[in-house]
Amino acid sequence: MNGDKAFVDANVLVYGHDVDSGPEHQIARRILLDLWQQKKGVRSGQFEGVKAAAYLRSCWELKKGEAWG
Repeated sequence: MNGDKAFVDANVLVYGHDVDSGPEHQIARRILLDLWQQKKGVRSGQFEGVKAAAYLRSCWELKKGEAWG
């Protein structure tokens, strides 16, 4: 990376948080750690909406085999 800031897409942030996303989690985690250490990552305001939607979806997700009652 050069001296410029790097835009971090919302998907990278979500995958970096989602430990169940397999290889995507590991890749995103490495990217985020690198950007954090170098203080080079920036994100858009869009992420707050994506983060909120992902959080709400995880709160309301049904467990496998469970049905709406």
